[in-house]
Amino acid sequence: MSAWKEPVRICIPTNINATTSQVQNGVTLALDDRVLLVGQSHAPQNGIYYVQSVSAPNVTLARAPDADASSDFTPGMSVCVGPEGTLYANTEWVLTATGPITLGTTSLTFKQRMFGPARAPTVHASEQPGANAGEQIRNAILALPCTGGVVDARGITGNVEVTAPIIVDRPVTLLIGAATYTAKASTPAATAANPMFDIQPNTTVCGASRPNFAVVGLDPYASTFKTTLEDGVLFELSGDFTNTVGRGREYFAVEQMTLDGGNSGSTVVSGSMMLKTHPYPTLDFQDGLIRIEHNAIQNFGGTAVHIDDSVYVYRINGNQFKSNAASIHIGLFADGSIKENWFWQALQGPSSGPTLTVLGPAVRVVNNYFLRAPIYDTVAEPDILLVPSQDKRGNRQAGGYAWILDNRFASERENFNKARVRIKVRGRSEGAEDLATVGGPLMVRGNLFLGNAAPIVSVSASSNVVTVTLNTTTFSSVPTQGLAVGDRVTITDVTPAEFNGEFTVTAVTPTTFQYALATTATSGTGGGVSSAETFAIELDNPGFMHDISQNIFANYATLIKDAQSRVDGSYGGSIFANNHVIAPRGGGYREFVNEGREFSVVRPSAGSALERVDGEARQVETRYLINRLHKSEQLDGWTKNGSIVVASGEADPFGGARAFKVTLGGTTSSQYIASVVDIVNPSSALATGTRLFITFWARIPAGSTADAATMVVSMRDLTDSTTAGDMFTVNLGNQWKKYKLVTNGIVAGHTYRLHFYPGYFDRLQGEVTLFGPQVSELDADYLPNPGTQSAYDKTAGSRFEQAAIFTAIKTSRRAGTSAPSIQGTPSGLGTGGSAALVVGSTQVSGTIELTAGSAGASSAGSVTVAFVGSDYATGNAPVVIATLADGNQAWAGTAQARLSASSSTDFTVAWSTNGAALAAGKKYRINYHVLA
Repeated sequence: MSAWKEPVRICIPTNINATTSQVQNGVTLALDDRVLLVGQSHAPQNGIYYVQSVSAPNVTLARAPDADASSDFTPGMSVCVGPEGTLYANTEWVLTATGPITLGTTSLTFKQRMFGPARAPTVHASEQPGANAGEQIRNAILALPCTGGVVDARGITGNVEVTAPIIVDRPVTLLIGAATYTAKASTPAATAANPMFDIQPNTTVCGASRPNFAVVGLDPYASTFKTTLEDGVLFELSGDFTNTVGRGREYFAVEQMTLDGGNSGSTVVSGSMMLKTHPYPTLDFQDGLIRIEHNAIQNFGGTAVHIDDSVYVYRINGNQFKSNAASIHIGLFADGSIKENWFWQALQGPSSGPTLTVLGPAVRVVNNYFLRAPIYDTVAEPDILLVPSQDKRGNRQAGGYAWILDNRFASERENFNKARVRIKVRGRSEGAEDLATVGGPLMVRGNLFLGNAAPIVSVSASSNVVTVTLNTTTFSSVPTQGLAVGDRVTITDVTPAEFNGEFTVTAVTPTTFQYALATTATSGTGGGVSSAETFAIELDNPGFMHDISQNIFANYATLIKDAQSRVDGSYGGSIFANNHVIAPRGGGYREFVNEGREFSVVRPSAGSALERVDGEARQVETRYLINRLHKSEQLDGWTKNGSIVVASGEADPFGGARAFKVTLGGTTSSQYIASVVDIVNPSSALATGTRLFITFWARIPAGSTADAATMVVSMRDLTDSTTAGDMFTVNLGNQWKKYKLVTNGIVAGHTYRLHFYPGYFDRLQGEVTLFGPQVSELDADYLPNPGTQSAYDKTAGSRFEQAAIFTAIKTSRRAGTSAPSIQGTPSGLGTGGSAALVVGSTQVSGTIELTAGSAGASSAGSVTVAFVGSDYATGNAPVVIATLADGNQAWAGTAQARLSASSSTDFTVAWSTNGAALAAGKKYRINYHVLA
């Protein structure tokens, strides 16, 4: 006798005879089908029946064998109805009769049970039979109806064993008390508790019932699941959840537990996992939810949480991950969050890997704490590894749309392995996956990156060979972990200072390393050491758009290894802005290895030597023109591909007729105009990795009915037939607009050509209007090279700016070849401040560079420039125009510069920030132009 009866196919709520129609409640009954009668006119006839025989169109019913005697009926007897029937599908019914029941006499009244989660049926595991706790929980699950319920195992306490998998084949909420459940092998080994919980649909037993599973412990310190088996698994999901139970209804959850993989001290359990999911279609868990919250997840020899491409939604929040070979693997398609976790990656071994590996297309990693332990951690794997890969179903959406926000990437004596980075986007050439180019974006914002550093115990020297001993008590017995001969290190704060600087390691022991000084020394005290070659972020895949903003980088010699290179079908547009950098003490830093490859916006930190790059044209002028296109105003002389037509005489942005209309010929695709870029002249040959700025004016032609509303711009490497840097698509409007694009990847000695494709590669018709394309390594607007041409003469053809009020004024009679000089001591620059003329400055135009001193710089001052040779224009004082320009420090937005005095032999420029004083050690610039 059981309080729960086997499910019935349908419920029949109306009065029927023993021989009745085969079609009942919208269902055609078959032989042996079980039915529940609840509406008989004579109530003692109600109960559970089965189809004894079929003689279409009728059937004959008889009481079911488990409900055909008085002893089979008890008050509270319950039964579930399957998913069929016009009425009462998926319902549960309870017998309300009280007292002793006599079949055929007692009224059998069944009432539909209406309950919420708090009233789900509950079975106490401690009251169930079984040789161990695992068997008791399994029997408790079997005692539940197929609609599921609660298994309360809080009555099981202490250290208990599980020797066989616990099958979960119906919805179960499992409550765990103050107990440690250990999965162990049994005899025979085939019955070992691996996995401890086997979660999969079983249509044979429970039909379409979904085996959703939630485990809730008292707290992580009281409730523990542990495996001691090689490749042991605590929870395993397999089977077709989606088509069995209906999309969006499946879930797995575990919270407030300690989940242990068995590694401790000398005990090594390789390959153990907390959660194992299978690839599609072995597991189909689409649109279900995996929720892992507020647990201690520790000591797993494999990846603790492995979510494969069969799972779409997950939440991993508020857990403590400790001493795992790897913590989390997120497969393709998975979309979820990893928030407010604490990761202490400390377990090394053959399975050691990244803390997080993410293939999925949308992941939010927010407010986590990442830490690697120096005692055990000898690997160089990153904290977060993004793996863009093509999935088995041919989709290229993996690894994109990653938000890494507000995390702390702690140091705590990281190992010195220079290959160790905190975030890595893996490239196509790495790993076994078919790596894809992915559109991203990857957003890295608000994080704290702490680089490696270690305190120095002692410094000694024999001649010029220095031996540094590191601390062996605070951190580990092998404090030089990851350091190798040939590595570069930065030594800081040692007394005397001659030991400080950047050096190459010449020898390494577990506790010491050596380097050489240029001179002999004896001994030193104090100080610290950090790697001079580590990076915080490594970018190897070209498909992402990276937004790296508002982070803090501390103790990194280089912030970003920008190793990605553009491939066909991928685009740049990355941003590096508003980051705060704390350089290694005693050493400098740089933002990029390759000067910001594929970054279109770069806003360096204060004190950086990197040039600022903006997505919009800056209102800054340089003293000379560096335009590497020789025919900026002769587009009809450019190379033409296809049937494209270039016509001159179009109105330009400044009232002239110097623009060109470019019209597609209508017969072939891939039509463009192109001009060779001079990478040798006019100033100097370009070095490999130089960033180039492409500027031009463009619009849809006035009155055009066949316009090309977009245009593709690219820099083509003719030497190896590739595209250098990005391939840009710009949108055009009906008004003139100046565009500025940034391209990278220049290789010294190669030949390059700038291409304009009106519309797109496949357009056959359309037209655009172009004016004034320029290519330069300077992010500025330009004046022509001084000489025979006028600085402000529009007919000179090289100034593509709004006409100034001095348009008709020619420069002085001087040729401008003599170099002027700074006269006297400039004011306002403070202690050690100085002024100098930038190389190439002449008596016609040039640039003054002001360097603020180490202390006492002011918010205002002046500087005087003296002419060389005879006086200016037979004694007449010249007119001088002074404008502000950025050095390695930008002027404040309210700053001003003006001519305060001039004579036939010199002129004085006064400057003011109209606010704060100049920043110590920073360089500011003032451009000047001398007019007649």
